[in-house]
Amino acid sequence: MLASECLRICAGIHPAAQCTRKPNLTASKPTRRAALPTAPPRLPVNADAASPDSPHASSDPLHGVRVIDVGNFLAGPYAATLLGEFGAEVIKVEHPDGGDPMRRFGTATAQPEATLAWLSESRNKKSVTCDLLQPEGVALFLKLVAKSDVLVENFRPGTMESWGLTWDVLHEVNPKLVMLRVTGYGQTGPYRRRLGFAHIAQAFGGLNYLAGYPGETPVLPGTVPLGDYIASLFGAVGAMIALRHAEHTGRGQIIDVGIYEAVFRVLEEIAAAYGLHGTVREREGPRAA
Repeated sequence: MLASECLRICAGIHPAAQCTRKPNLTASKPTRRAALPTAPPRLPVNADAASPDSPHASSDPLHGVRVIDVGNFLAGPYAATLLGEFGAEVIKVEHPDGGDPMRRFGTATAQPEATLAWLSESRNKKSVTCDLLQPEGVALFLKLVAKSDVLVENFRPGTMESWGLTWDVLHEVNPKLVMLRVTGYGQTGPYRRRLGFAHIAQAFGGLNYLAGYPGETPVLPGTVPLGDYIASLFGAVGAMIALRHAEHTGRGQIIDVGIYEAVFRVLEEIAAAYGLHGTVREREGPRAA
């Protein structure tokens, strides 16, 4: 999305409010403050899913839905990716200085600051920069919120509020806004301020305890961040349910997803078996069927 398009969306914002993007998707390594890091090309499988000019756009189930993704890495932003695959317009808001760290995570490609992980998991998104530490950036962001349907963030609880972007402020700007918040331990509770990533949440949620051989130390079940993906799937479902609710009532709501809670939810009868019989399922290894 070009700066002019961002200004069109935000209706009358002065260009000095810092919201830019390189129009050339294959451009050389970008400068840090003046422009956005190289944006990912859309993958051929779903190349025009989020494009309003696509011949299939009007038939996509989420066509007309605009999503703001202001998070980093995977837990939460992947929910926005899923919504984009079904036709939502996803605007990726990144910090002007370096953008989303996910750009540099994983296997490098010929494109500067666009790893395979970034190209895969941030597909179908339009990237812009906006400095939310500056009043002008906050004002621009609120203009964008007013014209959007879903906001996705995954900062530690209190971060958005420290920028002046409280739920009350966002809700006043857009009463129908759906806000998806993904953190390690949720927005409330004694661990709310702790950092939380997938592998930590998988251990805290009980999944890692089940992986490995009987009587031996638990192991990590694979090297991929399962917790981030699971939490994002729950988040995407929650966002669609909340959109349906907003359609009927005119009021948006917050979806609060803790990564460890999402992991715990897929452990079938383990909690119920412990509650009823006090049994603890142990590691079984590669047991034959």
